[in-house]
Amino acid sequence: RGRLVTLMMHDLVDISLPLEPLLQRAFYMSDVHAEDENIQRNGAVFIIWKKTKKFNRSVAWRSPRILGALPVRQTAIHVCFDASLLVGIDAFVKYACSKMTRVLVKIHRGSTQEIKYALMTYGIPVEYLPISSDG
Repeated sequence: RGRLVTLMMHDLVDISLPLEPLLQRAFYMSDVHAEDENIQRNGAVFIIWKKTKKFNRSVAWRSPRILGALPVRQTAIHVCFDASLLVGIDAFVKYACSKMTRVLVKIHRGSTQEIKYALMTYGIPVEYLPISSDG
């Protein structure tokens, strides 16, 4: 059995919402997954996919630190951005991470198809991700 792959589509989240309900949802999901012995043994892969130009600095600043606090062991964190989206965000994401989390973070930029190819090189089965090639 392989690793758990969790996809977080930030475009589906209303950025005007307070951060607390988003955190509660993330912690609840990871708490449920933490009960599975195979997930704890093999770890989980997190994919954070951002497609719009809407940007909430509070959520962006706290998200990498929150991932480090989840009760599920992370083996990789893939942060995916549209090629034209937020130039310079790569350094911001790395800076916002703790040293332990920073080594797990892989940043992918490009079209949806290019990002899917990049994820495939890490062994992630992209055919199961609910993302079409046209976005």
